[in-house]
This record gives sequence, C-alpha cells and structure tokens, in this order.
Amino acid sequence: MEKQYKLLRCGRLYDGVTAEWKENQSILVRGSRIEAIGTEVPCPEDTEIIDLTRYQVTPGMIDAHMHMDFFDWHTVREEVYASSEEAKTIAIIRCAGKALARGFTTVRHVGGITSNGYGVLDVKRSIEKGYLTGSRIVAAPMFLCSPGSHGDLSQGYSKNPALSAELQAHRSTVGNGPDFFAGAVREQIKYGSDFIAGHHPHCA
Repeated sequence: MEKQYKLLRCGRLYDGVTAEWKENQSILVRGSRIEAIGTEVPCPEDTEIIDLTRYQVTPGMIDAHMHMDFFDWHTVREEVYASSEEAKTIAIIRCAGKALARGFTTVRHVGGITSNGYGVLDVKRSIEKGYLTGSRIVAAPMFLCSPGSHGDLSQGYSKNPALSAELQAHRSTVGNGPDFFAGAVREQIKYGSDFIAGHHPHCA
C-alpha cells in the first residue's frame, strides 16, 4: 500500500516566490498535495523519505506553447499527410512523457500541426485518470485559420491549386467568414477543447 505521506529533503530549493535559493528545506506531501515547506517540517509516522539533498529542487515548469503531434520536426511536413491519426496520437503520448521527464508538469497544446483529430484530448484524459504518465495537458486540439494563413498547411502545395484545394478541404478548421468560425468554435468546445487557438493571415 502506498504511503500517505512523503517527505522530500532538498539540497537547495527554489520556491518560485522569492528570488533566492533556500538551503536545508524539506517538503511534506500528503497524497497529491503539498502540506508544508520549510526547515522544520513535521514528519508523521510511516512517512516515506525521499533524499534529494544532492539536487536542486524547483516547482514544475509550464510550457505554454506546444504542438505535440509529431515525432521529428525535421520531418513534420511529411507527417502531416503521411502518418495516420493513430500514429499522431502516439506522438502526443511520447511528447507528454518526455516533457514530464524534463520537469514540465503542465503543457499547453495550441493546436495540432499534423493531426486532424481529437487524440490529444484522449491522451489528456488518460493522464488525468492515471492510465498514462505524462505532463498535465491543457489543449486546443486544432487551430482555426483562413486559407493562405500560417495555419493553412496546404499552401505548401500552392503551385498545384487542385491538390492544394483537396488538402485544404481535408482540414476542417480552415474556412472563411463569421458563420464558419462561430460554428468551428462551437465544435471545438463541444468535443472538449480547453480554449480556442487560431491563426490569421497577418501571421503568414
């Protein structure tokens, strides 16, 4: 049975409140919540002691702008059209795990570069339920944009208008006019988006 209390003994602690590193600090955690921080922290019976005295301890970092749905930025343009939605969801799982291992406890996914689905929301919920290990995810699955904007990935094929038009149609969040965007926002909220992400022509 997992112990209710954990006591982290820190080498140096940056608490995110004051600018200075603090010496000889301990952190008492009960379940998933911090109960006390300081030089004289109570140690309840049967507490698990975690020795971090060789390390510097900081709060978890937050990355507020991530696109998690590809494996390699060198080949991201290929992955847009050459990878399945399932592969893109696996890439999101991998990214969430790597981000947590690097100290980012929360990440914000501001729309899929390669994906046209809602896999990021499935990964987010699975992490919240403890089925997967990874950073906490705040997500907008897709970004809304207009043709020719930064978010319209079909413009890479603009020298072949017929192909570009087909690829644009494949992206359900590319469109024009207030009615389109009002409907697109409602769909994103309907399926569980935490916020709305968008790109416009001035970003191109």
